[in-house]
Amino acid sequence: MGLLSKRSAAYIGAFNFGLRLLIAPISFLFTVLVARYLSGMPEGTLVFGSWQYIFILITTYFTLPADILSFIISRYAAEERAVGGIILLNLLMGALSSVLFFALSPIFVSQTKYVQGTIFFYISPILIILTYLLKVTSSVAVGRTPTVYGISTTLFQIGRLAVALVAMYIFNLSVTGVILAYAAGYLIQTFINMRYVKADLKMDMTVALTALRKSVVFIVSKLQGLAEATIVIVAVAFTGSAIINSYYESAIIVSNVIGWTASLPTGLIVQLKDEPKARVIESATKIFVVSSMLLMALVIAEARPLLHIMRPDYVGALAATYVISISNLLRNFATIFYYAIGMRDETLAVQGGNSLRGPMGSIVRNNVAFSVIGVLLSVTLGYIFRESPYPIEVTLLSIGPMFNSVYMLHNSISKSRELYSFSFPWRETMVSVIVALVAGLPFSFVYVTRLSQMALEGLVVSGIYIGLCYALSPYVRWLATRGLTLLMSITSRTQPPEGK
Repeated sequence: MGLLSKRSAAYIGAFNFGLRLLIAPISFLFTVLVARYLSGMPEGTLVFGSWQYIFILITTYFTLPADILSFIISRYAAEERAVGGIILLNLLMGALSSVLFFALSPIFVSQTKYVQGTIFFYISPILIILTYLLKVTSSVAVGRTPTVYGISTTLFQIGRLAVALVAMYIFNLSVTGVILAYAAGYLIQTFINMRYVKADLKMDMTVALTALRKSVVFIVSKLQGLAEATIVIVAVAFTGSAIINSYYESAIIVSNVIGWTASLPTGLIVQLKDEPKARVIESATKIFVVSSMLLMALVIAEARPLLHIMRPDYVGALAATYVISISNLLRNFATIFYYAIGMRDETLAVQGGNSLRGPMGSIVRNNVAFSVIGVLLSVTLGYIFRESPYPIEVTLLSIGPMFNSVYMLHNSISKSRELYSFSFPWRETMVSVIVALVAGLPFSFVYVTRLSQMALEGLVVSGIYIGLCYALSPYVRWLATRGLTLLMSITSRTQPPEGK
């Protein structure tokens, strides 16, 4: 299989990443509109902070089992095993999580001090059950037809924005409107995943229960995420208000641009199943580095105006935005090596042994043990400086997770090199990092406040980055040439014969 064939990790990753870039304006518009709309209401920082508090609870704690099963579902789907039982199991766990969230809602309301928003907490469980359904169907799509996952994600963004505009700006539904927008988007994406995915959806509860048993290793890995999520929860308790969460989440919203790089490794599972070789890892690593640093250049240049558009006060979260962006990039980079380890880990197979004793179990245990340091660092700094202005507090809170991210990447690379003996692409990495700084840093001092100016600035930054990478990196030149050749071959095959 060629390194840029239609089933290669590089091709699929580039395809899905290209879709993410195509819908980037829609994604940005949604997040900015939500932050601006909720923050502009009476007690806006409290309203926005409370919504983000709900979102953190749902995505970090109450949908944890769905996250735990994600990789194992993708692997089993790639191996063409029946995954219908896993989907059913996921829905049952989603129902239980929804009931638990509803029961605990009075406690969550008291934590945020937003009594007027009690109803928002009580209707939020709808997002929990839909998230479970979405995650399991997306995992199946990644394992079997990863390009379908890219398309369904695109339609999710479009549907979510359309519903949000109506719910927020026509019916003025506040947080309820945001919840409805997410619900609509999840339903659209789930439908596409199920309609076009090529997987065995038969009910095999043996496979489902095996997947649940093998997921123990991923339960351990999620302990790190749970611990890091408590940093903000503890900060809210320190300061006695959800306002600190508004600053923290505004930084996360902007840094989510880096989250688009999560689409780059989506084809890796499929190709590693067919071709478990070092060159597949090397190819995926190179394309990740080149693509992700383009996004980092854009964050460097445009973080300040984006924060200002949401609310001028949030510019104080600029330093935290940069720190969180770097942290997100390192973790998404580590995903490549987690996939590589997971596909070579025989203990994760249906007939495998104790998954906690396999390569993935080893790396997860090390990550969790080390993460205690980062969490304690952030919590300690947050407590010591709890009386400081919000910009200082939120920057200090973001240091610990980035500290953990550095170790996670180092740990995953070391373990995967033991299994595949690949060469790390230092040249492409150094060129991409330097070019990103050259392209982004000068514009970070240019203060623009209008979306049209930001769009122009983004195009200029992208042009500088792509041009310099093409000039300095032989890999980028090869990638451009190979991509153009592949595109021309696809175009020529789709053209009708002459005279028709």
